[in-house]
Amino acid sequence: MLNKRKNKSRKETKEKPMKNCLEILPIRFIDAEFDAFKLSDGSFMDILRIIPRDTDGMNDDELQREIINLEKIFKTVSPDLKFVSINFPLSTQRQRDSLYAYEEMAEDIQRKKWIGRQIQELEKVEKGILKRDFYIFYFGENEKDFVKTKEAI
Repeated sequence: MLNKRKNKSRKETKEKPMKNCLEILPIRFIDAEFDAFKLSDGSFMDILRIIPRDTDGMNDDELQREIINLEKIFKTVSPDLKFVSINFPLSTQRQRDSLYAYEEMAEDIQRKKWIGRQIQELEKVEKGILKRDFYIFYFGENEKDFVKTKEAI
């Protein structure tokens, strides 16, 4: 009896229709006037890529200035701001292609071994390392709010 109930619940979940992109993503079109995405609820959104800085190499004054700038952004637009980090696989295909070309041109056996070792190292690096990018998503309920947020950032 218990098995029949489990089978029925599995069939019910399988029969749900798949959602299309318009149901999943709220983006409807790109508004060229504001250079932003127009969402289904009428609000606006834009995405900025953050270029990370080496904080270890900064002196204390520079680091303090960066912290103050970030605090200023949080205080002015905090409810309409979202930080997102995305991991991407690292691609070493270009480097490997050039090394393959050098390997074909090489006549010395030692040089071919050395180039082959470099190719293997690049393959290992590609499998084990992810590239992390950071983005800011910022929003505005209407045109005025969006422009205000954009200018504050």
